[in-house]
Amino acid sequence: MVYIQNLCFDSKLCIEIVNDKNMMMNKDNLYSVIYQDIQDAFAEIQQLTQDQHLCAIGLGMVEDFCGFFYVGCTLEQLKTFEDVYEAWWISEWSCSSTANNRVHDAITALYQDLGEDYTDEQYSELQAHYQKTIIQALQDLRLQGKLKNQQGEEIIVIIQYADSSDEDFEDISFPQINPEFLVPLFENRFQKKAGENLYDYLLEKSAS
Repeated sequence: MVYIQNLCFDSKLCIEIVNDKNMMMNKDNLYSVIYQDIQDAFAEIQQLTQDQHLCAIGLGMVEDFCGFFYVGCTLEQLKTFEDVYEAWWISEWSCSSTANNRVHDAITALYQDLGEDYTDEQYSELQAHYQKTIIQALQDLRLQGKLKNQQGEEIIVIIQYADSSDEDFEDISFPQINPEFLVPLFENRFQKKAGENLYDYLLEKSAS
């Protein structure tokens, strides 16, 4: 800190250098926090549904920079939904985890690093970084075999903006964090053709 200040003749420049350094450190911290938080939430949901067949977990986000909520859906609950639209609105899933405060603190720190006079471009860049970090953490967990249910099956993961502020992100992120064979079923999730959408696929799977 003292060394940086000795090199700076402009106090405003010194502050900017320190802020940039803090942001880099906070960005590095964001990944590890998200990675661990998802693991903890998944373990909690697994425990809560140990007598059921967990098939999916959802990460719920909103437009503001804050933590996200975690929910899980079992095959048993899936059968209770009246239609495919209700089934894939993750706020309707009944099993929820309490693990979210650490992510909230980490992303809030990065948002505060922007300062009061941040630009729209800086805000968008941070939002993109947040989304990419979540995807990266989920990809790594998937590759490491840490997103499987008690039956040894790959868990479906859906990231959804609960306030519909970024409806495209759900579709963009799904192929990046789920097994390839599920992608066309997810794309057809609202089509009522037996066996050709994710809802019917899972129901058929539960009946077998």
